[in-house]
Amino acid sequence: VVEILPGDIFLCGPDKNGIHHVVLARGELTKAGDVYRNLLDVEPGMELLACETVESTQGSVGEKTWWYTTTTIFQRNPYNGDVSLVADHPPESDVIAAAMEPVPMKILL
Repeated sequence: VVEILPGDIFLCGPDKNGIHHVVLARGELTKAGDVYRNLLDVEPGMELLACETVESTQGSVGEKTWWYTTTTIFQRNPYNGDVSLVADHPPESDVIAAAMEPVPMKILL
């Protein structure tokens, strides 16, 4: 696993709408808590990882318009190293937004 630190960039996509996302890490990539494994439909054997992130979006409104901060949840296949975005968990929220299908992810090195 590559060490992810604040300032590193994820390239995610295409998602179900054909959109590619550029996501900035705000923290280190760490093992996700068991609560996510219990709530998400993740295939057995997949590793779950979490990272505090921020991205620009037109979908957010209010004081934080244009910027979307969240804990992004990724799954990693330990056999081939493929990583996909599987969910977002916004700060101070009880809602975990699961992707309908895992979104492929690459790290810009």
